[in-house]
Formats: sequence, C-alpha cells, structure tokens
Amino acid sequence: MVSRPIPDDAGEETGPSALTLATPEIEVAVAPALGGRIVRLRDRTAAAEWLWANPHLEPCVPSFGQSYIETLDAGGWDEILPTVEPCRIMTPAGERALPDHGDLVRLPCRVVFAGPDELETETTGRSLPFVFRRRIRVSGRRVQVAYLLRNEGRYAFPWMWCSHPLIPFDPTVTVDSDAVFRVVFASGTAAPLLGTSVAWNDLPSRSERWAAKLFSPRGVVSRVVVRRTSGPSLECAWNPVAIPFLGLWVNNGGWSGSGSPPYHNLGIEPATLPTDNLAAAADAPLLAPGESRRWSLDVTLHP
Repeated sequence: MVSRPIPDDAGEETGPSALTLATPEIEVAVAPALGGRIVRLRDRTAAAEWLWANPHLEPCVPSFGQSYIETLDAGGWDEILPTVEPCRIMTPAGERALPDHGDLVRLPCRVVFAGPDELETETTGRSLPFVFRRRIRVSGRRVQVAYLLRNEGRYAFPWMWCSHPLIPFDPTVTVDSDAVFRVVFASGTAAPLLGTSVAWNDLPSRSERWAAKLFSPRGVVSRVVVRRTSGPSLECAWNPVAIPFLGLWVNNGGWSGSGSPPYHNLGIEPATLPTDNLAAAADAPLLAPGESRRWSLDVTLHP
C-alpha cells in the first residue's frame, strides 16, 4: 500500500493523498479525504486510464454544505448514498434534508484496513444515522468491491445507492448492453427522447451536443461492458437481485453543472432504485434500526 499525492495531468503530484492498490496488470488509487473517491483505475498493460477527470474543476477537500455539481464533480469514481438529487424526506425523527449526491461525497472516510491489494474504509452518515463500509480488493485484472450499509439509529429510513464511476466519453467509446432504457433526463438533441424507452444505438449522433440519463428495467441487467475501438474494455458485473437497475449518464458535450463549458463523460451507475431523487421514489426500501444490507460489484479490465 502506497500513500502519495494525486498527480495532475502533467504528472506532477498535487492535492490530497491517495492510497494505491496494484497488481502487475492494474492500478487503483483511493483518496480518503475526498469521500473515498477512486481517482485512478488504470490498465497498466494497455496503458489506459479509465476514469474521467473534469478539466474545469480541481479535486478539493469537501465540506458538507457544498454543492456537488458546482464544486465537487471533479471526476473519478464516487459512491452515492442516500440520494443523487438533493431532497427532503420525513422520518420518525422529523424531516431530514439530504444533500446533492448524498453524504459520502462530502465526508472523509476512515481507513479500517489497508494492504497492498486490499483497502477497507468506513463513513458515518450525517443526514441519516448510517454506517457505510466499502472493501476494495484487486487481483490480476479484477477489482472486487464489497459494500455494507448499517442503520445505527433508532428509526427506519428509506435509502438508495448507486455507484458513480465517470469515464471519458469520446467517439471511440461505446456501451455493450442489450437492455432498453427509460430516458428520465434529456437535453440538446436528445430532448425529444425524454420519457421514452431507447436502446443504446437509438441515442443521437456523437456529432451533436446532448446529454441523457437512462435507467434499465428492474432486474434485467447484471453486466455492462464499456468498449474502446482501440481494444481495451471495462466490464462491470453484479447480482441483479441486490442491485436491480443500471443507470447510464451520457454527456456528449450537452451539460455542465459548474458553469463551465459542457464536457464529455459517461457514468456507469449500477443502482438500487431507478431514480435520482429518493423523495420521489414510490418503492424505496426501508432500513430498520440495526439492519444491514450487503452487495458487491466485480470490475474487470480487459486489454
């Protein structure tokens, strides 16, 4: 396990320290001060970095009151819980305000265990009384990510989670999925698709400017592959009983949340609900006092 500052695009070290897990084939770097963000997911043999970095926002140590899309959306792989969109929910303890992209992105995580090929971290929620643990293990070309959510409070509360790795979205990148997705947000030339169901190949041309958020139907997707025409691919797999939905955020130069020029990125988001707003979810699961939930992802980098 190596702790070192995060390098910028020029290779110079800057910003919060990252803990590195590595095999001869791949490298994963995690920044505990940035909410446990995975800041590097690199295929060493293919010399391919899979995670997008925002050219307009530098990584910064967050505070709980910050807007994610305005100041914290610097790229990498975040974990989102208990909501994506900011909202307010009622609990037996009263109304609770849930922040933009949830608690985890704006709270430092504690390192529970660190080894050369395994890292476990823990975060205590602020908007709701939960503990969230994530264990990352690398082996060969695989990254195994195991999650635990536990209710530490005295009342039940609704929750949702999604993984939030952002990938550079250029004309060489495509998504291999047989699913038909519901369009819940669309801008630019994708706007007429809002509310419809589309396959990946139904999305507008890459030569146009647009953005869209898509969700698969419940339980029909357990695997997605992101391919580059140059050869490398990223495969993500999961149990569709524990993670029933796949969300896709596709930004083809059609959106920016920080006031910067729009950019190009792709979010691969296995999710527990087909919405970004917990308050709007009619069937959000309740986590009882003392109850725990576990789930996992398996990521493989193919050269």
